[in-house]
Order: sequence, then structure tokens, then C-alpha cells
Amino acid sequence: MADVAGIDAMEEYLLGYHRLESGPIPEWHLAGVRFKRYGRNSIIRDGLLASTGDLQAAALLIANLRGFCGVVAFRWMSAPPAPREADLSGADVVPMPVRVQPSGGALYPNEAYIVIRGPIASTALHYDPLNDDLDIVRVNIPNQAVARALGCSVPDIPPATLVLTVRFEKNGFKYQEFSYRLSSLDTGVTIGSALEVLESDQSLRVRYIFDDKAVNRLLNLDWEYESAYATMNWSPRIDVPRLASALQSSSPVTRVPRDHQRRISLSRWPLLLRLHERSSLNRKEAATARLPVPALVLQTTIPIERQLDINLVAPHESQCTESCNPRVRESDFPTRLETMPMSLLACLLQRCCEGYATDVSRDAIAAEHLLVYLIVRRVEGFEPGAYCYEPSSRRLWQVAGPDCLADARNAARLPAERAGIDAASVMLVPVGDIRTGARQLGSRWYRVLNMHAGVVVQRAYSVVQHELLCRASLGFSVDRMDSLFRLPSGLTSLAQVLIGGGERRPHVLLRF
Repeated sequence: MADVAGIDAMEEYLLGYHRLESGPIPEWHLAGVRFKRYGRNSIIRDGLLASTGDLQAAALLIANLRGFCGVVAFRWMSAPPAPREADLSGADVVPMPVRVQPSGGALYPNEAYIVIRGPIASTALHYDPLNDDLDIVRVNIPNQAVARALGCSVPDIPPATLVLTVRFEKNGFKYQEFSYRLSSLDTGVTIGSALEVLESDQSLRVRYIFDDKAVNRLLNLDWEYESAYATMNWSPRIDVPRLASALQSSSPVTRVPRDHQRRISLSRWPLLLRLHERSSLNRKEAATARLPVPALVLQTTIPIERQLDINLVAPHESQCTESCNPRVRESDFPTRLETMPMSLLACLLQRCCEGYATDVSRDAIAAEHLLVYLIVRRVEGFEPGAYCYEPSSRRLWQVAGPDCLADARNAARLPAERAGIDAASVMLVPVGDIRTGARQLGSRWYRVLNMHAGVVVQRAYSVVQHELLCRASLGFSVDRMDSLFRLPSGLTSLAQVLIGGGERRPHVLLRF
């Protein structure tokens, strides 16, 4: 039974959208630094493992972390970076590392940690994307404490546990209370990148249900400034216990981060603080919330204008996955195509509707908790209009005619979003049921559902990034978008991805 107070907090937050439709005024003087660092305690840069022979294993971990964190490119700027970014690098450099995955406002609230299991004790590390290194956060963590935090027995502790956290001030200073939703979406994008980078040769399971404060204690995090959002069980193909033993002997003390940023407490945003508090689970709640959330099924009672007899079949798998690499190469400039091929749309929908292994799903093959709606402007063989995709039959159900294009434009909150809709070939919108999962998980479900939507957003980017321009956004009126798609009560739009429109960006992306 979900905590009623938790559901009330979620309802209060959803009602708060009406106050946020015009968008808050950013407090730019409160902007934090781009990347978090722990100072001189990195295992490769500072040579802490030089005498152990495990540098190769550590480098392999870093290679994977760099891939899913998405910091794989330089943006060559025409002007020096802001002073706070110069503080991080130690010099006023012009090439600045940026993540190529989508993020609202390019603020990237996520930090990546890894807990490595040893024979007796574990080690917590932080990935430093600026220096492409691992910082030691804490050593000699009793495995019993790790097991309690992860909700498992000591023998079942994964060889490596990836933890994604959110630093609230990264989005909060600009988007205030709305940043809770945006940060959840960004976390889902990072999870989607991790699944692409690691799923091919490692078994990765995403866990959304855990004891928040216990995991935060493992990483020495203050939950009012930074908190864990998702953990992932990872079995890397390296000798993790040997690496853990080397780390324990190399650095026997707990490390403290170098705090460059202006720390802003959640108390600054009462609505966000209340929802975050009610979304958190303790050990008992996490243990009793293990049942999968019911799957979302397309309701055929919705007013369907027309069911198309088009059976969308994606090309051969190798053709689909060829461009599904989050790394950007020097020649990877997306182009603008006026008309999207039907085969590319089929590949896009098939990839976005694939599932992944989580602790809130019954079936890892299908995306159980989302439906994909889309607005078609220019797709080969399609009449412009609004559609819903049914993965089981690979059919598109038309829910509105060409008149919906004007409605989509009116739903945009910003001029840039309206211009993007006018230029896009397709607008893809993941849709979910907020209240069904909340009956079981309380306000935690709202966070999880937006992370699910982030995975869909990342997969859309990975499919089309070498073919078409792609832009993810939350810059739309939720009520108007829901009305456009004639969504049944309880379903709501979670994000929009504009595909196929716009112009090339002025900066150059090169391999990191």
C-alpha cells in the first residue's frame, strides 16, 4: 500500500506545473560548476595503483564510464569559458569537454559513482569526467553495510554497483521546482547510455527501489544537495576483487570532495523538497516495494480516427544498431532531410519501445510502462497527423488529423520550440500513467516514470543522430499535449523529441 502522504506530495507537485508554465527566471549567479571533483586522490592520475599492476583494470572501468557518462567530445568555443569552469581545469582553456547526450539546458545534473566489492570490504569511487579518472571517495566499507544499503545478502553483492546521483543545484538554480522532473529525465538519458555501452558484453540490471539514505551514506552524500536516483548491478569482465584489494591498500582514508560550487540546499525550493522527501524510501519500504508495477496497455476505447494497415517492420538489426553508438566521431554531422524514410521511422519506434531489466518490470523485453505517441509532418507514405504506436502489432493508430499540427505548435511554451516543431519531420512523445504506479510506490513512481522517458529519449537520439537532427525538450504545455493526443484519464505526456528539423550547430564536435 503506497504512502498516501507521498501521493499527496506528487499531486501537489503536478498542480505546481500551472505556476511554472511561463518558466522561472534563472538565477545565473547561483550556477554551479560543470563537474564535481575530489582533488588529489585519483587512482591513475596520482599513481595510487602504480605498484599494484591493476592500472589496466582501472582503465577498463574508466573506458566504460566515459562512454555512458557521454563526455566523449570537445566543443571548441569562440570565447573562453566562464571563470567557474576555468577553476575546474586550472587554466583558461578554449576546448571544453561536453556531453553529447541530450540534457535540458546542457546542465547535466548527474554524477557517476561505482562501488567495487572486495573480499571483506568495498571501495567507493567517483568518476571525474573532466580528467577521465576515478577519484577515491571511501575505502574499507564493510560489505555488511553495502548489503544493507543495496537490500541484498553479502554473497549477492554485485562485483560492481554503478550509482547515478543528482546534484540539485545544477538544474535548480535555473528551473527551480521544475528541475525535479528535468533531473529525472536527464538521469534516464544517462541510464540509456549505460545500457547501450555496457549491455553488449556485460549483464546490467537497473534498480530504482533502494534505501536512499543508506546508499547516500555509502557515498558520503548529503541528500539535501545530492542524492542517489538509480543503482545498476554490473558484472565487468575484469578481476574486480583484486582491484578492490589494491584500492584498499593504496589509500586507507576517506576522501572529501573539493567543493568549488555554491551549495544550494533543497530548502530553497519547498515544493521540490517535499516531493523529494516523500519519494525517498527507507529500508523497510524498499523491501516491501518489490512487486512489479502493472504494465501499461493501449486502451482501444480511446477515440481512434483511423487504424492504419501499415505494418512497420524495421530493417535488419545490424542496420538498426549501426548508428546506435553514443560516441561522436569527427565526421558525424547530422543532416536535415525534408522527408523521413518509413524504414527509419520503423527502426526508431522499435528501438524506443524495447524494454530493459529493472526491479519494477515483469518483462525486460518490452517497455511496459510507456506508450509512444508521435506527430507526423513529413514521413514517407504517411498523412500528417497524430498517431499512437502499438508495439505488439507494429501498427500505428491515428488519433488526430492534420489539424493537430497547429495544436502542437500552440502547446509549445517557447518560440524556439515552436520553430523546431515547424521544421521537424516527426515529434515523438513518450506517454505514461503517473497514478497507477503511485498506488504501489507513492511519489517514487513519478521519478521512476520520468527516468523511463529519459531512456526513450536517449534511444531516439542514438537511432537518428547520424541521419537527422534531434532535439529533446520539456518546453510544452502538458495539458495541451495530452488534449492533442486525446489521452485517457491518468495518462500524460512526459517529453517531446523533435526529429529532422533545424540547422547545424555552429560548434565542432571532435573525439574526446
